[in-house]
Amino acid sequence: AEALAARGLPAACVFLYDEAWALVDAHLPALLAILPAGARLNYDCYAFRVEPGSRGWAAHRDRDGCPTAGDGAPHYATCWVALTDCDAATACMRVAPLAATRGLIRDDPRALADAAADDATTMPRRRGEAVAWGGDTVHWGGAHDAIGEPARIALAFAASTPRMTDDLDRVRAFGAWRRDEGLFEARLKLVCLQLHFYADAEPLHDRVVGLLDELEGYW
Repeated sequence: AEALAARGLPAACVFLYDEAWALVDAHLPALLAILPAGARLNYDCYAFRVEPGSRGWAAHRDRDGCPTAGDGAPHYATCWVALTDCDAATACMRVAPLAATRGLIRDDPRALADAAADDATTMPRRRGEAVAWGGDTVHWGGAHDAIGEPARIALAFAASTPRMTDDLDRVRAFGAWRRDEGLFEARLKLVCLQLHFYADAEPLHDRVVGLLDELEGYW
């Protein structure tokens, strides 16, 4: 991710490389274990690089109103994997119990953070360690206050059951791209899709927008 940043590329481009998918493969069984039967990797993935003096994404839910099975298992869940050591001073994740934000329907970051602040758990992680949460769980990246320390880097991926139809569309698209155009082209298209999808949370540099436009013209 540091090499990508040096070239002005988003951290999400790590998903072009085998190493990122090896981490996904390593953590996916544990993620699937907290989901109902029939869940699978849904290719909703992203990566994050938080420099000192900045902060992670604001409080949000990955799937507002995420349905649950009879035993309470969510039909969608995210796994967040630390690629650098992180703690409360270096933008580790904060995760709130569902009860703290259950009455808040809208994804208003300030309201969610205020409601969750007293009950949220700080999740320090060593490099390679992970944390997972359900689609309706409020979470956010903290501030990186350790000036002079390296950037905090992490990747995330998700799994879901067929009940989450929007995510099923992505699974089918990736499968078609891989079948028709090969693995690298499928990964490249997925990265482009995810950069566009999450541009509201992480605005893209003009240079990156230009590269995406060139790729879309090529395809």
